Amino acid sequence: MTEAPRAEVEGRALLLDVDGVLVTPPELWSRAMGRHSPGQRFKLALGLFFRLHYRACILGQRDLNQVLPRYLKLAGYSGSVQSFKQEIFELENHPNLPLLAAVRELRALGWPAFLATN
Repeated sequence: MTEAPRAEVEGRALLLDVDGVLVTPPELWSRAMGRHSPGQRFKLALGLFFRLHYRACILGQRDLNQVLPRYLKLAGYSGSVQSFKQEIFELENHPNLPLLAAVRELRALGWPAFLATN
């Protein structure tokens, strides 16, 4: 990357999403995890969790470990909350290394970079 003059960077910022941009797994975690139960059961149960509790969990207002077991049981998932989270972390562990390298270069040139994700 060539160096941009600081004046060109002023007033600009780089906004980045995580899913599908900074992290690019080969398969959606919901599709992969859906193999644990037949039909729409998994999708419906986890959809209910996301509508009712996800936001509170990511904001630290609810404890994921306390909320999630009920929905995993509804989904037909036989493992523990910890094994569910581990599977998701492994499925999602596909950072977009070329993009992350480009972001590092831009930050070194003075570009502020922020996550714009939920």
